[in-house]
Amino acid sequence: MKSFLIVISLIFSTSLFAERNVLLIFPKLENLSLTGQLVMSGIEASFDQFPQAKDELDLIKLETGSNLKELASELEKAISKYKPLAIIGAITSNSAFVIADISERNKIPFITPFATHSDVTKERKFTFRACFDDSYQAEKLATFAVKNLKKSRIAVVYNSSSSYSLGIKSRFTPIATKSGAKVVAEIGVQNSNNLLPEKIQQIKEANPDLILIPSYQVEAASIISKLGNVLPRTTTYLGPDSWGGGRLFHKVFQGDDIDFHGFYVQHLGGVQLEKRPEFKKILSEKNIFKDKSHQETVAMVAPVVIGYDSGTILFTAYQNSQREKIDLRASIAKLDIVGITGRLNFKSNNTPQKSLFIYKINKKDESFYEEYK
Repeated sequence: MKSFLIVISLIFSTSLFAERNVLLIFPKLENLSLTGQLVMSGIEASFDQFPQAKDELDLIKLETGSNLKELASELEKAISKYKPLAIIGAITSNSAFVIADISERNKIPFITPFATHSDVTKERKFTFRACFDDSYQAEKLATFAVKNLKKSRIAVVYNSSSSYSLGIKSRFTPIATKSGAKVVAEIGVQNSNNLLPEKIQQIKEANPDLILIPSYQVEAASIISKLGNVLPRTTTYLGPDSWGGGRLFHKVFQGDDIDFHGFYVQHLGGVQLEKRPEFKKILSEKNIFKDKSHQETVAMVAPVVIGYDSGTILFTAYQNSQREKIDLRASIAKLDIVGITGRLNFKSNNTPQKSLFIYKINKKDESFYEEYK
């Protein structure tokens, strides 16, 4: 009887922990693929720092297309096949909403490194993020534009089909107005090609001294290249975190005589890296930037660091859950640690409250400007 109970116990233990897979879900196509690769590199670098987790977990990469229906279908199949205990993924908020809906339904903890739309984690139990959210960055961008840059006439050119862009616009406008500026125009486009001459003329007639463009790299740069032909060179352009990461932004201006100046938000400042020599050593050992066409700038390192912090969240919580005998979701929710990008805890809408790092940018270059809290 004793041996029978031991066998039953072993069977139960094996079935309980048979699947210890973690799904990494990032795009394989179009302009965000490099950012996804850099984030995954950061997650893998973090994994190496957690011996227990590395012995017990398997990382399963799922590279998806940009079609959201395909993403949902591929994720459902992957969950059925791998039965993951957690998911890390999504560069864009649109993708994160899809993954969050499915992970909540399946009660699987989901951590998104880069999806900043506030509603991605709103009233969700299993969905967390490693970055600040759009509500926070839009509020800080608005006060930065008015109080620091002293701008009083602001236009917003946003992507009307992007939840990310709409989310930032809806929060930025009232805060900028409350801070004393006048929002003189709000122009919605579905892409940069949709910024037709009549819309450009509308912006010109509004005479803004600053233009917020809450769009991704290539689209934002393409919009600036069109506006730069007709607006004064003194016009300042302002962008959220989506302007950074890969350097596709600058490629739009190659061979172009348009000059512009502006500011955008990053998740990482150079000073943070200088304080973490051990991470710089990891970057060197992993040879993440072996492709010399991708310069090891702070902007390029930022996705790696966000991936590293996302992995640190999950693997720390996993090891804590095993030691404390609690479920993984609860372990993530109670976490309070210091990552490379700042303090990582989930007391506010499952979202860390961290500094923004403002960068100056022009057609050829960018440089750190200030840490903005």
